[in-house]
Amino acid sequence: MGVKKHFYKAGLAIAAILIVLSVVFDPLYPVDAFFTDHFYSRLNGTDRKIVIIGIDEETLSEYGNFTLWSREKLAQLLNKLYEDKENSPAVVGLDFILTDHYDDAADEALIKASRGRDVVVGTNIVYRGAVMTAADGSRYYDKEHIADIEMPYPGLNEAAVSGFTNASIARDGYVRYSVNSIKVPEELRDKAGDKQDSFALAKPV
Repeated sequence: MGVKKHFYKAGLAIAAILIVLSVVFDPLYPVDAFFTDHFYSRLNGTDRKIVIIGIDEETLSEYGNFTLWSREKLAQLLNKLYEDKENSPAVVGLDFILTDHYDDAADEALIKASRGRDVVVGTNIVYRGAVMTAADGSRYYDKEHIADIEMPYPGLNEAAVSGFTNASIARDGYVRYSVNSIKVPEELRDKAGDKQDSFALAKPV
């Protein structure tokens, strides 16, 4: 009986150690990631109804660094896309963070080009860890505390719909999932509303 009890205790100790190690190191993560990639990856490319207008090296060599471009170029692009009303896009997503005013005339041109059209502009959620207090008074550390949301500059924020562009990157560097929406902290609701949808799911009114 003494030997059996000894082996029983040793078995419990080993099981406890294996559980701790599995939680800390997650040895099955590579297997899970492999099957996730296999079953959910689409190899047939982007839907043909979606047109992606990229900023390539040729464009950069002609117009220079994108951060120095006048926003009037984006306004001209929007006006061009909506020029033919019968074939105008259902929605246009500007995957840029346009937070500050730079040039009044160019900024106003982009506002006018966005107004009355189905345009979505990017926002950026700033996560910064903070010590929080739970309802029962206990304190905990929230590593995904939302400290700020970088919104489009005033005027554009009202003319277009916004959606956050933050990517959810797995520990191996790949993006396998996305956050559809987030609840905006009370202290940020004056500028960001009660809820922020992702850039992909943001719906123009």
